Amino acid sequence: MTYSADPYQGAWPKAALGAFLRRSSCNLTKFMVKRISVTDVDLLAALRLMPLLVDLHIDDTPPNDDSVSPITSRFIRSLHGLLQTELNPSSSALVPKLRELQLTFNGLEFDDLAFIDMVSSRWLPDAQYALGIGLCCLRVVTLQFKAQSVDPAVYKPLNYLDKAGMMVVVLGMDD
Repeated sequence: MTYSADPYQGAWPKAALGAFLRRSSCNLTKFMVKRISVTDVDLLAALRLMPLLVDLHIDDTPPNDDSVSPITSRFIRSLHGLLQTELNPSSSALVPKLRELQLTFNGLEFDDLAFIDMVSSRWLPDAQYALGIGLCCLRVVTLQFKAQSVDPAVYKPLNYLDKAGMMVVVLGMDD
């Protein structure tokens, strides 16, 4: 069953979401953020509370004119499998079980190189190695640009991952 309604217009329910996740006995494995204005910091705070997350979908289509997008360079770098970052200073990877990532980006300035580096860092086809570092292998990546075209030469490094077994789809506004 699908429920369709007007986009959520309120503020990101940071406290309510955090309280729910802390007191709940459920373990979220899929999380979708669509047409909600949320900062990268607030989204990362929520993701820290979802250590068993397997499937993450973010669509930053703005619900109104003063919306912010969580898909920033800082956010992308924070999903890196092996590096500590400004927003993820922990030595543990954020969302270590992540196997599917889908981003829909509506802006004009996307950090292509950080995205390619982050995706590459999560390609761990050796199960023993992945288990040893506590990180699952990312298997499916979809990146869709709504307001810009894709330069295939920039994303060529991801073609190698696609040929090696990761499903990689990068679409521009013309695709």
